[in-house]
Amino acid sequence: MKKGMVYIKNLMEVLILPIALLLVFAVATKGSFISGRILMTALRQSVMGTIVCLGLTLNLNMGMMNFAGGASMICGAVIGGNLAVATGTGIPGLIFFCLLIGTGLMTIQGGLYNAFRVPCVVLSLGLTMVYEAVPRIFYPGGCTLPIDMTKLALSPYCFIIMIVMCVVFYVITEYTVLGHNMKAIGENPAIAMGAGLDIDKVKLMSFILTGVFFSIGALMYVSKGSVDNVAAMGSMPVQMESFTGMFLGKFLGKNVNKAVSVPIGVFSMKLLASGLTIVGLNSNMQTIIQGLILLVLLSYAANTGLIDKIKADREFAKRAQAQA
Repeated sequence: MKKGMVYIKNLMEVLILPIALLLVFAVATKGSFISGRILMTALRQSVMGTIVCLGLTLNLNMGMMNFAGGASMICGAVIGGNLAVATGTGIPGLIFFCLLIGTGLMTIQGGLYNAFRVPCVVLSLGLTMVYEAVPRIFYPGGCTLPIDMTKLALSPYCFIIMIVMCVVFYVITEYTVLGHNMKAIGENPAIAMGAGLDIDKVKLMSFILTGVFFSIGALMYVSKGSVDNVAAMGSMPVQMESFTGMFLGKFLGKNVNKAVSVPIGVFSMKLLASGLTIVGLNSNMQTIIQGLILLVLLSYAANTGLIDKIKADREFAKRAQAQA
């Protein structure tokens, strides 16, 4: 009972932000912001971002920043979508080919990471250009799906898929040996190695699992109807638009699983973007505000230890004065 109350308290702390945003924009727009259409749009826009961010979090939990997510999604969406259309396999074929390609690309990335010992951020940036080029070779025109293959982007299917992926993430991180091993490596690689963990194997598995999440992200992306090829890091916006939500979820989710905090963080950023649009701010100002929020969150997270030390020193000083 006590543990349940603690979890509810932690969950309410995470929900404070979206509730606060709703109240602020409700006042700013004289109540017009609180409408089913706006909330449903923000929820639907959060689906792909949530799935991608959960995949990124699997790498981030071990200190690896993966920038190849957008490129692998576009590659999987274009090639997988065209193969599904060409083979006439419909939605089942679309799911299969997106999973095959997306998981395969991340497996290759994990193998290269272990083989060359290149920092993940460097390797992922290099592979981004490769993954962007591959679909342009085979399908220069991108991918356009027939209308009967776009149902997964519609409600309630998109929300069902998001919930399933959140549950999968929760089970992996909380109830599997692999999840606990990833957490151990992220917290202290030296101790994890000393305990006998095969770090290379665990990291490779994290890339494979990340590939599954990116594959489902690609599925949701192509299910919107069409995907265009990109070049010169043009895939970055696909991934970066949800980055702030991911870090916000990581910041908010200190006491709850990221399967809960990341969707709330992504949804909060979509609410913020919708609210800023309604009050009349252009896209440039929205980008600046979101960037400032990300800067504040990262700065706070980077200095958490310093803040805790200052608080501890103050408490020690108070006790010393009381005893004097």
